[in-house]
Amino acid sequence: MRAIAVRSEDRGAFGDVIADMHRLRARVFGGRLGWDVEIADGVESDRYDQLNAVYILAVAERGLVLG
Repeated sequence: MRAIAVRSEDRGAFGDVIADMHRLRARVFGGRLGWDVEIADGVESDRYDQLNAVYILAVAERGLVLG
């Protein structure tokens, strides 16, 4: 497993990883935790994603986003 930091200006290069992160957020926040979050097409995103967020992601060796 490795940790990666994805800056807003680098999101294009990490599009698949970012999409996986949003799907994971939908499963965890909306599904497992039952939080009142907006999920559309299986992904969760919120207003903070519109800011210049830096995502710190835990990624398995084969590319699966774990956290």
